[in-house]
Amino acid sequence: MSERADVKLDAAVEQIRDLPVCLSVESTALADAHGRVLARAVHAERDHPEVPLSLVDGYAVPQTAAEKAGMRLTGETLAGDESTGDLQMGEAVRVTAGAVVPRGAAAVVREEDCAVEDEMIHLRAACALRGQNIQRKGSEVRAGETLVEAGTVLSAEELALLAVADVGEVRVFRCPRVGILSTGTEIVEVGKRTGPQQKTNSNFFWLNSRLCSDGAAPVPLGLASDDVGSLSEALVRRDDLDIVLTTGGLGRGRADLMRDVWDRVIPDHLIYSVAVRPVRKFMLGRVDETYCISLPGAPAAVRSLYKLLVVPLLARMQGRRDLRFNMRHAVLTEMVHSSYRDSTALVEGYLQPRKGRLTFSVYPGTPGGERTMSGEDTAHLIIPPGEETIDDGQLGTVFL
Repeated sequence: MSERADVKLDAAVEQIRDLPVCLSVESTALADAHGRVLARAVHAERDHPEVPLSLVDGYAVPQTAAEKAGMRLTGETLAGDESTGDLQMGEAVRVTAGAVVPRGAAAVVREEDCAVEDEMIHLRAACALRGQNIQRKGSEVRAGETLVEAGTVLSAEELALLAVADVGEVRVFRCPRVGILSTGTEIVEVGKRTGPQQKTNSNFFWLNSRLCSDGAAPVPLGLASDDVGSLSEALVRRDDLDIVLTTGGLGRGRADLMRDVWDRVIPDHLIYSVAVRPVRKFMLGRVDETYCISLPGAPAAVRSLYKLLVVPLLARMQGRRDLRFNMRHAVLTEMVHSSYRDSTALVEGYLQPRKGRLTFSVYPGTPGGERTMSGEDTAHLIIPPGEETIDDGQLGTVFL
């Protein structure tokens, strides 16, 4: 078994962010693009709106000053209708919200601000403001303007904007295919547990869900027992995967064989362990074009190391612009101590709003805040190397 120096957490993150990985690009319909990462910037082909539109139900009028005799009602334009033509002095056209405003209109006066008598329109107010209640041509988007930058994760807001610009298809990065392999003779599938010595494969369900949320396509690879041959075969069975992600087998016991397996079948070791406590068990390597990642088996360690070190790799593969973590600052509700002077310490807890402030509390009754079962509100407090104590009431940095 190889012994190698731990990589500092910051250095490991930077190394991952600098990896020369970017997946191929494909086209997808806008309706299927939610959560995908845009590979090519999208520019507006035309102004939006392309013509002036009415913002209210009312009357398009050619002058802003009220006339004693009123203005003759010459027609009506509904939203979706073509323009009725030019508006002449002394005329008015009824328009609905969203309708094209006729050429020559100086304003649109709301229906309730007008009186109609014998097909004549009279303004109740002395005058209307020029341009009132008219949405100008190109007021939302100008032709040639960048609508969405490359590297943007497409959410509801971007999709709606692209739909407004009549973009029906976009170029996006392919979703990373990530195989999930759970190891350990004691691990069994849900519903197959026969005794207290066995553990159900909870890591798979957490990873499967998180990978989907992070834009990846998870591929179940099942379970592998604590046997060098079985583990080696499972690790190299890549099936066109971009990443093979394993859990378990990184301890120092006789049955913890993953490091030995790596020395046998992974030719390119990029990271062998990370200076993060209470667990430092993280391995990153490569076989041909497939990245291999091994995480510990403890669920708390899987959660924290996935968020810190797997998420940046997924973001890098997908060409995301924003590679930052979901970091927050929170006030500690109790003193937290770290005995790891040369390593980054992670403490698992939860966030709560209290009296207008975001607070962080360690999970009660668990050493170092680690626990197997946790909810969606799980957060991790980061204690940098050399910082032994963060006092109650101080601000700490946490990630979700």
